[in-house]
Amino acid sequence: QAAYTGQDQANVTTWLPLVTNEGTHRTRIAVQNTAVHSASATIRYYDGTGNLAASDVLALAPHGSALVDPELPGSPTGPPSGFQGSAVVSSDWPLVVTAYELDPQMGSDAYNGEGQGYQHAVYMPSVRNYGPDGTPTIFVQNPCCAAALVTIAYYNLAGAQVASQTLSLPAYGSAAVDPQAVLGGGFDGSAIITSDQFPAAVMRSVTTSGAVHTTELYAGTQNPDQRLHFPIVHRPNADGSGQETTFSVQNVSPDSPITVW
Repeated sequence: QAAYTGQDQANVTTWLPLVTNEGTHRTRIAVQNTAVHSASATIRYYDGTGNLAASDVLALAPHGSALVDPELPGSPTGPPSGFQGSAVVSSDWPLVVTAYELDPQMGSDAYNGEGQGYQHAVYMPSVRNYGPDGTPTIFVQNPCCAAALVTIAYYNLAGAQVASQTLSLPAYGSAAVDPQAVLGGGFDGSAIITSDQFPAAVMRSVTTSGAVHTTELYAGTQNPDQRLHFPIVHRPNADGSGQETTFSVQNVSPDSPITVW
């Protein structure tokens, strides 16, 4: 299964930090034209070193959409076989973009593309190092045109920084970062990614302890807010059956406590 949040803002440039084409494990990209005008869009696929590996050009009707999936007949080509990297979607009219990470072995989920921004920080409200009950990987993208120095700082639930990782990314480059390299088992907290450029990031958490493996994805954000809306919330039944919703809330202020209700 896969879920994603409806988007309230379209962008002429959208960043996708995690794009894969490894056979049946691949990324399906959904692109929607929100305008009343026809739109021309280009998806550029960059490998980890920042080299342009492939591109797709899309012609979208007013309010039209397209799916890019190498496994779908008639789909645009997508990235080359064996690809692991990132993508930048650009258009002459605002678009919204969602990426489905489809993996028949580890489970599937989706994340929304991040609209081009000019902030030097990305916020990740949930980082859990629970081994087979939650193995984290952070996919970091440097989506523009100069080399970047990136730092990932990890904070426990009390707000204390407990570890950090630093990496250098070339222009348009990306990397898969393993938080387990610096976090102890059982860690539960958050991360702030900073850069001298404008970073984007996606968190992937894989659970392998059950009969069926599952994957959870979410995109970090450059834009924290004071009011957030959740279209669906689950509470288990009295006998413990059913689904449950867990919220992860991150205070991005370095010096001010907040109250959440």
